[in-house]
Amino acid sequence: EYGDGISCGIISDGRVIHGIGGVAGEFGHIKIVGRDEICKCGKKGCLESIASVPNILNNIKAKTGKMLDIYLVLEKYKSGEPEIKKIIDEIFEIFAVSIGNLINLFNPEMIIFDKNFLIFKDFFDLIFGKIKANMVYNYPIKIEISNFGEEIGAIGGACLSMRHRANAEEVFLHRFTHLPLYDFKKEDLKYMADSIIEIIEEMQK
Repeated sequence: EYGDGISCGIISDGRVIHGIGGVAGEFGHIKIVGRDEICKCGKKGCLESIASVPNILNNIKAKTGKMLDIYLVLEKYKSGEPEIKKIIDEIFEIFAVSIGNLINLFNPEMIIFDKNFLIFKDFFDLIFGKIKANMVYNYPIKIEISNFGEEIGAIGGACLSMRHRANAEEVFLHRFTHLPLYDFKKEDLKYMADSIIEIIEEMQK
């Protein structure tokens, strides 16, 4: 995810990695050495406090006295305006090191960037080249841009709900479909009823 904030989802063997507290993937809160910008989380030097779009613009305003939009900033970067070029070059380097560290840690088959990352599309060769330069192992990792926009969170939530339901149904079928109807005893029926209640309660969490 990229835009007002920065985060990532981690998928392994087709499943989202949630972590013990359900907050795995807080990529925006890794620390950048030598930076002390205050993040909205209350800590200093978080990636998000430096490289999210609003904070890039705030940094540029602090250095130039001008509040620009990101597209104008990138036009000025292309034209070589020194102050802006220095800031954006730093951002690209931070992207490269941070994402390169993720790749070195997880060795993924693919990384998918948020659709909002397309604002940097004219600089993809530069950014992706820097990322690959920070990879320990030079393997053919796939780099894609998501087709989803602002609705991505709702779609992800719906997919997780559907997967949760499918898992519950799989448990139910595994428990009961191998038993012929005439083999059910009273205790079987009670167990079935308790299991259905258990599955419904699990789905509602």
